[in-house]
Amino acid sequence: MNINEGKLQDILSQRKSHIKSHATIVEASFAFLSYIVSILLSGVLSADTKMKVAVGIITIAYIVIFYLSIRGSKYSVQELYNDIVSAADIHAFLLLVIKDSHGRFLLKKNNRWKTFLLPFSHTKENEDSTAILNFTKETIGVPAPSIQKQLETDITKHSVSSNMSKTYHHTFYQLSFDEKTLPQKKTFRVNGEKYRWYSIEDMKADHDMMLKNKETIDFIEKNF
Repeated sequence: MNINEGKLQDILSQRKSHIKSHATIVEASFAFLSYIVSILLSGVLSADTKMKVAVGIITIAYIVIFYLSIRGSKYSVQELYNDIVSAADIHAFLLLVIKDSHGRFLLKKNNRWKTFLLPFSHTKENEDSTAILNFTKETIGVPAPSIQKQLETDITKHSVSSNMSKTYHHTFYQLSFDEKTLPQKKTFRVNGEKYRWYSIEDMKADHDMMLKNKETIDFIEKNF
């Protein structure tokens, strides 16, 4: 397994708050219990209202700090290993490029990334043009006559869904269509999934989309 040093540092930096030893959790728990016992033995329950309020505020603050100190403590060595392997792998995807006569591209709402992306799927072994066209029909409900253009590229970027840097091998398939068969509304649904037509200018004007998917948008603008 080979992994870029920058990627490894990225993972360790993002996961460091979750990496805790058993001793750390025990120490934090013991300190919290000691605080509670000391409060009960101090006779604060019989103190005046101002003192009770002050102690209550301090206790709430302590509980928040205690929670933050143990938050993510279930993150295991195996999970860290899995994250490192995931970052080292190249993640292969096929992306459908559907462009209308107005220069707009069809994007699909992705709930994990919380933005619109090109319709995509994991690339399968021995995937041929027939499989691509079948996937297109299943995805947007309209058959594509043929594949007009095919391009491949590697993109290293931050994955929103897994919160780490990953390298993607993207294969773009630009499809030819009888435009009359394509939905004409700017926003529509197919099989419960939300789609929208975007020009490159629309994409660039969407700050969140550019933050999450700038590399792909730049590639689309340059090549399609």
